[in-house]
Amino acid sequence: MIDLSFKFKNISKALWLKSLWIGLALIYSGLHSSYAQAPVQWNSSEIYHALDKFNTFGSVLYVGAHPDDENTRLITYFANHERAQTAYLSLTRGG
Repeated sequence: MIDLSFKFKNISKALWLKSLWIGLALIYSGLHSSYAQAPVQWNSSEIYHALDKFNTFGSVLYVGAHPDDENTRLITYFANHERAQTAYLSLTRGG
C-alpha cells in the first residue's frame, strides 16, 4: 500500500522558507494595492451628465493613421454635446 500522507520532513527547510516568504509577499502586495486609488466623488452635474447619456443610443469611432491625427475637439463635441460613446483608434505600421 502506498502512503500518500504529507510528511513535513521531506520538504527541505530552505524550500519551506522560500514558500513562506513568497506567500507573505503576495499577501502584503494584495493588501497594499487595495488602497492604491481613492474612490471617485462625483458632484451633481457629473451625475446628471452621466444619467443624461442613458437617453442617447449612439457611438462614434474616430480612426486616424497617426496619433497626431487625433481631433480632440470633435471627439469632445460628440462625447459632451451629442452624448455619444466615443473612441479613438490609431493605426500605424510601426517601425
